[in-house]
Amino acid sequence: MVLSLLEAKVRGNESSIIRNSTNRAAELEKDYIKMKATCHSFPVTSSFDVELVSHTVDNLKLGNTSDLENLAAEHLKYCHPILACILTKLFNLILYTGIVPSSFGYSYTVSLSKLRY
Repeated sequence: MVLSLLEAKVRGNESSIIRNSTNRAAELEKDYIKMKATCHSFPVTSSFDVELVSHTVDNLKLGNTSDLENLAAEHLKYCHPILACILTKLFNLILYTGIVPSSFGYSYTVSLSKLRY
């Protein structure tokens, strides 16, 4: 008798946990959709827009070393605003074709040894 009452109580708790989990999942989904609409990081749609590229270029850290082509963040930040349109078209073309230029992967690393005193 006691065991069957305990089993019934556990089953009741299980169903309430499942209901609460379902409600929580729905709340999290709504929060995610709301956050996704105001996201300023990676695009949430299947394409880039000029505003996102401009915002990203404006937030680049300055003073870093240049790449293999001697292109630094300062070049992108202080160039003509039309560059954001060109870069947007380039990135959308990469997304559309699925082909990334092989030169995008080239880099070099300079190791610096720390002096110990």
